Amino acid sequence: MLYADVAGRVLLGIVFAIACIGKVRSAAAFNAFAESLRDLGWLTGSARRAVAVAIPASEAAVVILLAVPATALWGFAAGLSLLGALTIGAGIAIGRGQRVECRCFGSTAKPMGTTELIRNGILIAIALAGLAAGLSARPGPVSATAMTLTAGIAWLGGLLIVGWDEIGYLITANPA
Repeated sequence: MLYADVAGRVLLGIVFAIACIGKVRSAAAFNAFAESLRDLGWLTGSARRAVAVAIPASEAAVVILLAVPATALWGFAAGLSLLGALTIGAGIAIGRGQRVECRCFGSTAKPMGTTELIRNGILIAIALAGLAAGLSARPGPVSATAMTLTAGIAWLGGLLIVGWDEIGYLITANPA
């Protein structure tokens, strides 16, 4: 289970790091993200700004917690909580017929839909699996090759999750 723990930590760490950086990379990116929260319909000006600060701060905290072996379980729990809250909030807004911009990774303003909720569901499942793996991990022999392969595949998985929308577009685009 150590390999599953490491895979979850790397994959979620990549996803949360890119999400955080995408939102805070510039004042314009942060302001666009903060404005996109207006789409939820229930956040007022000052609350929206506070949530806009809290989300990337929470994402950064998850990355740090996952990076340190002694706090990795807390990282999985925090990531799971954050993903759950974001998914529920977006799901409620989408269910009400509101157009919610997906600024999850800071750059695109595509409306959120079923595919983004599925992506978040996958991340929630990974966080749950990582939490379970972390709770059941027992010290034992570790293969450096297998650990490197595990981390590499998880890194690739994280990049695929971040590129979820673009990959979906490539799959569904009609060739000219």
